[in-house]
Amino acid sequence: MITKNKDYLPTRRRIITLKRTVGEGSNVDPQNLPQSPQKLVEWFRHFFAYRYAKIHSQKKVVLDVGCGTGYGINHISNYANMATGMDIWKRGIHYCQSKYGDKNFFFIGSASSLPIKDSSIDLVVSFQVIEHIQPKRVDKYLKDIKRMLTKDGLLILTTPNKKLRILPLKKPWNTEHKKEYTTNELKKLLEKVFVDLKILGLFATKKPYMIEYNRIKQNPVSIYIKTPLLLLAKKYFSSSILKSLKTIFPKKNNKYQKQNKQNSLMSDITIDDFQVLEKNIDSCLDIYAICKKNQSNQFNNRSTQ
Repeated sequence: MITKNKDYLPTRRRIITLKRTVGEGSNVDPQNLPQSPQKLVEWFRHFFAYRYAKIHSQKKVVLDVGCGTGYGINHISNYANMATGMDIWKRGIHYCQSKYGDKNFFFIGSASSLPIKDSSIDLVVSFQVIEHIQPKRVDKYLKDIKRMLTKDGLLILTTPNKKLRILPLKKPWNTEHKKEYTTNELKKLLEKVFVDLKILGLFATKKPYMIEYNRIKQNPVSIYIKTPLLLLAKKYFSSSILKSLKTIFPKKNNKYQKQNKQNSLMSDITIDDFQVLEKNIDSCLDIYAICKKNQSNQFNNRSTQ
């Protein structure tokens, strides 16, 4: 649980908090689902992780590292003995306290400096967080989580699948992501800290899978040809030449037609369209890692619902 010893809290290191407002780049209220198919699928991706984790949280002490607006750890609190949320985002934590603080505890903290006692947490969940951490600090983040886990403690971690999102030799298009990972990259990273782990993948039925795939994929022509040419033209040529180059790569005008078509599919998409599987992980939407503090028998093949 949270220690009261001030020397153990990360007050001596300045925490740089996020400045975005609640609702900006973050899912907020499970009762009000997003109105676009892309946002709806993204929402189900994020919430499904907590739905999956609930089967491991029964009567446990649970910590959510990177809790965002708190809807996920609030869901977990219906099954856990104690549920705590932590995030570096000050406004988000204030929102969590006002929305869910009656039955959960929330605090501001850094994932690389966690003020938690050793061997005090049964389950740590950290969803869509590791990609936001500077690579040189990831090892500290993982070791700190392992330190706080009880003897039979568990870490469940998710992150976007780099293979679906980023073309070779390119950086993440999401500017808040410091590094994204393939399944092999993540596994090698985790194996440095945890000896007992399982890698799984989040999948969806065809409709939501393709909506998400089309949202996140990079266009090779745009990335390798169009963007470099336009940047060079902007730097070295006149505005008239720049306009001429832009006509070579005209923007598609069927955006709203596609949007209307996708909107017609929204009523058919539910969270039951998503599932976690052990096969074909390289094509998954999100990578799931389940890590045990100590080596034990094989993981139980529990339900993914």
